[in-house]
Amino acid sequence: MIPKLFFSGFLLLTILSFGSSTKEESIVSLRTQTCTKNINQTCFSQRDCCDNLVCSNFNRTCQCPFGYTWSKEFSRCYRCREGWTFFKDNCYLFSNAAATWNQASANCTALGARLISFSSEVIIDRIREFYDYFKLNYITFTSARSHMVPGNWSWPEGSFIPASGPWWANCFEATNEGGNAISLNRGCSDTDGEALMDITCEDTANPRRYICENRFSALLPGQTNNRRRICQFNNQWSEKLQRCIRCPRGWTVVNDGCFYVSYFARTWTEANDYCKANRATLFVTNSSVIIDSLAPLFRLKKIESDSYWIGASKVNGKFTWLNGNVLPPTGQMWSECCDPSSTADSNCVATFGYGLENLPCNNQMKFICRHN
Repeated sequence: MIPKLFFSGFLLLTILSFGSSTKEESIVSLRTQTCTKNINQTCFSQRDCCDNLVCSNFNRTCQCPFGYTWSKEFSRCYRCREGWTFFKDNCYLFSNAAATWNQASANCTALGARLISFSSEVIIDRIREFYDYFKLNYITFTSARSHMVPGNWSWPEGSFIPASGPWWANCFEATNEGGNAISLNRGCSDTDGEALMDITCEDTANPRRYICENRFSALLPGQTNNRRRICQFNNQWSEKLQRCIRCPRGWTVVNDGCFYVSYFARTWTEANDYCKANRATLFVTNSSVIIDSLAPLFRLKKIESDSYWIGASKVNGKFTWLNGNVLPPTGQMWSECCDPSSTADSNCVATFGYGLENLPCNNQMKFICRHN
């Protein structure tokens, strides 16, 4: 009798112990479960959402906490101070009062910010995007300066701005009316939404409304401001796409594509055939600011003087990209400022970095291929 009771008690304790252990392991498993859902994805509990996002009770999706805004471009939650407006990776304060450049800059600095910067490989695209988004219709200051050295234009973080090029409103170069002249208080800038203009920093006769920019917005705790990844062998990092992409050997990643800059010369047709043989085309862009799209490649490859064939030629009397889009017949992108050459046989388009030129298609020149 005693052995039976002992065995029954032992069995009961074993079952209870096993059940308790299983329950504890289950709880631990739930607590250590990794998140699987990102912004706007369906969630069932707070545990599902990554990066300290919250599971919204309204639509059961992962969202930024109250007071934070999601940045699509940088995949993070941000929070601006009261009265400031979030756009892309920054917070902006739009002034109602007008001031000189120096006064406006000092006012922004006092707020722990700076005048708006359009530092980018595609300056004009950034300016137009900002103006279109906020529907601005007035001239405002920018933080670009010439820093007492003629032609030495740059943004506050040090990004260099060439003193000539289509990013300047006066057809390829600053006017020197305050921009590059040392005697005129170092030279400052503003924009009308289309391009940069150089101005005098203390022009009391023409005060402007201004926009402060705070590049040090508050991140949601648990998120990081460094999105760059270490790419695997043969892959290269794309800042625009925020991911690693693979280009053919000898090609270079710029923005969202792979580029090849030839070291040998060909006619326009031969150059296009070479690109097609490598599953690419001569350079084509959908950007309305053509030269801005090429500028980062020219800087990266340290191209200074040579001209290169790109993917445009005259079709039915109009200069047309290989994808069928027509180039503007006039404008600052043309080296003749602001028209293509009228020479009869100059039917193919090349670039020398700061502009486009049309040349005879049989000219032997280097070329640029683009592989998406």
